[in-house]
Amino acid sequence: MKTKVKFLLTTLSVLALSVSSLFTTVALAEQSGDDSVVDSKTYTVNGFDGYVFNTLYTATVAADFTNEDKVQSFNDLREEIISYIDSVESSISTNVESSSVYAFNQANAGERVEIDKIAYEILTLAKNMCEFTEGYYNPAVYYSVDLYGFAPRSEGQTAPYDRQGGASTALPEAKYITAFQQLSQCFNQVVIEELEGKYYATKPQNAFVQVDGVTYSLKVDLGGIGKGYIVDEVNNMYDKYGFDYGYFTFGSSSIFVNKFYNNDEKTFNLAFTDPRGAYGETYATVKVLDVSISTSGDYEKYYKIDEVRYSHLLNPFTGSPIQTGIMSATVIGGTAAEGDALTTALTAMGRDKAISFINQNLKDYKVVFSYESVNGTQVISNFAGLNLSNAEYQIKSQIDENGNIIYTGNAEEDVPVIPNKSGCNSSIVGGESVLIISLTLTVIACVIAKKGKRCQ
Repeated sequence: MKTKVKFLLTTLSVLALSVSSLFTTVALAEQSGDDSVVDSKTYTVNGFDGYVFNTLYTATVAADFTNEDKVQSFNDLREEIISYIDSVESSISTNVESSSVYAFNQANAGERVEIDKIAYEILTLAKNMCEFTEGYYNPAVYYSVDLYGFAPRSEGQTAPYDRQGGASTALPEAKYITAFQQLSQCFNQVVIEELEGKYYATKPQNAFVQVDGVTYSLKVDLGGIGKGYIVDEVNNMYDKYGFDYGYFTFGSSSIFVNKFYNNDEKTFNLAFTDPRGAYGETYATVKVLDVSISTSGDYEKYYKIDEVRYSHLLNPFTGSPIQTGIMSATVIGGTAAEGDALTTALTAMGRDKAISFINQNLKDYKVVFSYESVNGTQVISNFAGLNLSNAEYQIKSQIDENGNIIYTGNAEEDVPVIPNKSGCNSSIVGGESVLIISLTLTVIACVIAKKGKRCQ
């Protein structure tokens, strides 16, 4: 299926997803100004996209493609990116039976499984981030995610806890919520090791639960942090092949941007999607370049039961979808893989815990999160360059002389919005396999229209 592209005078909007790798060439509008930056007469944008982990990825570079060496470099870059993404999927997919993660997930408690290097590196990173976030990021919420209907499944796959009519028609039984939440807390005990050039992961002996006579062994899903892992490696590939202008986006929730060629500042304008707005509406913008960006939000995949929103973002300490008031969280800086874990964790922490965590641990990052309060929709950030673009949002934070976020709302009265379960009809938005774009990357000439127990 080809990508459908609509050309405007100053805007290029990618309007449709593509399930196969595609090569496209786009000539951007010539801009007067400092020609020492680049020669806009000869620079064009080349890109391709693909679909993996149920997510669209898009690679875009700008260069002088009248130079045959640049064309060859782009072709080599494209082939290396596609090959690398395939290798990561083959390593950490939960559904590919030959993958390392599939083998680990199928193992019994106490069993040691040989895994490949990619799975070893991502699993190690996941354990580190679980510890760093005090357990608020935990990839072992696999069963909890599936319990609420958000995990990818093979065709015809069923489970004892499935609800008649589908996950969006009724809440799961409490016994499953409790059991799967307890099971996820075993993740910190997984042993990952390298021995004589081989890599292994061992499940702890107690990494199982039983419900109604059925045994469930610990499982992980590394897809989220795996996407960031891919983004970081692709960033290195851009450097390897000498491309300084462009960006790579994985589902528009994990991105790196280099430089934009068609303005003097070389910056991209990053717009934040309004989590409660219509498609394409945003609430703030910032200028960025040469940086990784990650975001998580409760509006990407969700359904409603009795007007209560249940999203694919799970709180590891409740075993249920987040109900913290944080609608979206974005981290700018660091690696994309770290960012993916951090944004997931921040949404589960809630407002006060998230602010404390940012102040203590993330002063080298720029963090923005939107918060749905009973007294209005708020933006909380340590990014002084944030510009609001939506009158319904209010910035409720200041930055002190030490770079700490100071909450300026009413900490006691600005409680999160949790609708009453009033017996209203349930509704589903987005579906279980649809990812609504979480960040919209806009540029002058183009717009991508895309506490309980802790890990011990």
